[in-house]
Amino acid sequence: MSRHRKQIRGDNRLSNTLNKPIGGQLGKKRSRVFVVTFGIVALLAFWWLFTSQLGIKAGSGATVFLVVALLAVTWQHKVSHSRKRKWKAFDREK
Repeated sequence: MSRHRKQIRGDNRLSNTLNKPIGGQLGKKRSRVFVVTFGIVALLAFWWLFTSQLGIKAGSGATVFLVVALLAVTWQHKVSHSRKRKWKAFDREK
């Protein structure tokens, strides 16, 4: 079994690349100011789109629904990923 594993993971550039942190511009964490500014601009753009197509009452309701759905998905993702993993996909010690 160990010989079989060695063949699969011997010099696998893809698995080695995926297990390293992302470098460069994409690896940098976005600032909270950027996230809040982008969120407000996106929310205003969606509100304008929805109200122009559906009217003020329905468009505002659709925007509120979109915000609530986004918050629920974000909260669920944080809760489901907050637990520590008990297994590792790639065990580098072996």
